[in-house]
Amino acid sequence: MWTQKEESVLIMPPVYYPFFNSIKETGRQLVECPLLKEDEHYKMDIELFENKILTENVKVFILCSPHNPVGRVWTKKELQAVLDICKKYGVYVIADEIHQDIIMSGYEKVTAATCGNYDEYLITLTSASKSFNIAGFQCAYAIIPNDKMREDYDRLAKKLHFTEGNSFSYIATQAVYEHGRPWLESVCNIVESNYYYLKNELKKVMPKVKIAPLEGTYLAWLDMSDYEIPKRMKEAILDKCHLAVDFGELFGGEEYKSHIRLNLATSRENIEEVVKRLQLIK
Repeated sequence: MWTQKEESVLIMPPVYYPFFNSIKETGRQLVECPLLKEDEHYKMDIELFENKILTENVKVFILCSPHNPVGRVWTKKELQAVLDICKKYGVYVIADEIHQDIIMSGYEKVTAATCGNYDEYLITLTSASKSFNIAGFQCAYAIIPNDKMREDYDRLAKKLHFTEGNSFSYIATQAVYEHGRPWLESVCNIVESNYYYLKNELKKVMPKVKIAPLEGTYLAWLDMSDYEIPKRMKEAILDKCHLAVDFGELFGGEEYKSHIRLNLATSRENIEEVVKRLQLIK
């Protein structure tokens, strides 16, 4: 919609790996602005972000909020910093906010579109699928306040023959938003409890594992680089520990090959088993 082939799209790795694929498979140029890491905490590199936009002729920025896999819930100040830069240079923003409801206690998810007047540059994409485990219904939606951008989107959707979903998915989405709060709150409590269990137990048995603070999403991001992990880490995790995880290099290349992403949206028994099995590669 907003780019031609060979034009640049920026993302902030480590980040959800289909972002990489969508840019490359449509013939666009991938521009990376890696997050800064301080101990286990990640933050945006605002200076590098503006520099990349200036020097790489960036046309679109894909924002992941909350950020998958590092679990950050961006503050209003952080969001305004990048959105102001995008507005200054005429860069469009696609805000992927699909994890918007999975927020840990003490944190507040800020919708990018509420941070200021960015309607001419911003589209928000989200769904009830992560929050309520209804991905199988295949219903997502775009929030597009700007009339011209919405017309452009409608033309693209028509060209792709992708103008509507199925009626059952609409009913399911409406139902969970109207009646699902108690269930969602229970899920968030389970995810948060599992996170602290994982963190505390690994601290006892594998103290060198660094776990990113979980502010949002149901995913734990583990850095195991301080251990003498076999070079073939995938084989160790899969064949020795018998764990199905997402491996770090998917989210940003070799720099993250000692990282894994774990799903916390499960039973405590499964998390206990994860702790036991990870110890097999110490």
